[in-house]
Amino acid sequence: MNQKLKHNYFIFLLYQIFSVLFPLILVPYVSRTLGPNTAGNFDYLQSIVFYFVLVASLGSAVYGQREIAYTQTLQERTKIFWEIFLLRIFMVFLCMVCFVLWFGLAGPFAILYRLFLFDIITVAFDISWFYQGLQEFKRVVLQCTIIRLFSMVCIFVFVKEPADLWKYILCQSVPNVLGALSLWPGLHKKLGKISLKELSFGKHRIPILLLFLPQISTELFAILDRTMLGLLSDSFVQNGYYMFSQKIIKVLLTGVITLGIVMLPSMSQILSQNEKDKAIDLLQEIFQMIFWLGCPLMFGLIAVSDVFIPFFLGEKYIESIRLVQVLSLTILFVGCNNVLGVQYLLPSRQQLAYTVTLLCGIFVNVTGNLLLISRMGAMGTVISTVVAEGVVTLLQSLILRKQLPIGTMYQKGLPYLFYGGVMFLLMWLVGCLIGSSLLRLVVCVMVAIFSYLAMMLLRKDPITLRMLEKLRKKNKKT
Repeated sequence: MNQKLKHNYFIFLLYQIFSVLFPLILVPYVSRTLGPNTAGNFDYLQSIVFYFVLVASLGSAVYGQREIAYTQTLQERTKIFWEIFLLRIFMVFLCMVCFVLWFGLAGPFAILYRLFLFDIITVAFDISWFYQGLQEFKRVVLQCTIIRLFSMVCIFVFVKEPADLWKYILCQSVPNVLGALSLWPGLHKKLGKISLKELSFGKHRIPILLLFLPQISTELFAILDRTMLGLLSDSFVQNGYYMFSQKIIKVLLTGVITLGIVMLPSMSQILSQNEKDKAIDLLQEIFQMIFWLGCPLMFGLIAVSDVFIPFFLGEKYIESIRLVQVLSLTILFVGCNNVLGVQYLLPSRQQLAYTVTLLCGIFVNVTGNLLLISRMGAMGTVISTVVAEGVVTLLQSLILRKQLPIGTMYQKGLPYLFYGGVMFLLMWLVGCLIGSSLLRLVVCVMVAIFSYLAMMLLRKDPITLRMLEKLRKKNKKT
């Protein structure tokens, strides 16, 4: 990775680390304060609102980020920005009208739905895609961090019982709007002057729709489960179990998601300059890093879930233990999908291929949900998700087998599966000796860290050696 890419990655990684700390601090409080049923109620309502947020954005964020990265002149950048921004305003207005008429006028949850309108409004004023296209992540990270802190403080101050669900919604939605607005001051310095007559919106319709299809496919993966679980299960409690299980997995996927966000504009530039060999070398390095990090996270979570879940979420969430253990299998699948799909297929303008793989995954996911949720509840959703993610990984690998050295990439990742498995066995043996207690959790985590690093050093793993060398140089300077 070049220096600018590394700089952007670590800046955004710092924000993602804070995003990890945010749920680590907040989730135990919310899970106990709201309880599984109210938390599940929130999760179901939010999943409904998210469909409108998704349509309002219409893939314009990813498209805008990519197009801004392609621009060469100030005038071109200004034109692109205002065209995309005004398109977003138009879509947000339509979605707000439809949302209010459909959900916000009547029904048992009408008032709560109206509070979620702030989430749709946020789409209109969120211009983080512009700064990400310029590869200026520092401002986005700083201001988003401040807003998240504000949101967290509000939740601790105002949310005290399950009846405060409406306050919980506002404490999350209103700060998002403020965060979006906070990116506007100083924007004029990065844009020139342009008249409305110079803007043309027609040329963006097809490209945005082409990107909207993969985006909606990606987001449907994350949201359909929650909606179907609320509709097909006997209570919102199942949503509560699944909601927090998913949050734990998302925390562990922080580094993977960060790579995707940061890599998209850089990979777009590399491929636009026809430097395919450079792109392939970069992808291979990142793919190996996914296995290096993902394998110990996956095996480690499986080993300690029975102790970690009751401690982290509370005794009411014992049902989430098995969900987290099975759902942890998606860590590697999502990591591979991120590299092959988000970091290569999209920047190389192969949106159709990317979309087809995701639609196949959604079909598998929906079919699995219909067959399993009524019998198995949240576990049926988890099984469907794991299988669907695996199908997407397989299909993307098959599509790219002639463009990328897919076999070599997986071959380099296999040793990490083996060493992760050895680490799991050591954690299991230690757990058998200590029993179920908080001490077991602490000891197992320490065993995992030291055993995995020791095995990496014994095999002279290149990623581990590079990181240790960097740490040694930094310590030498200080």
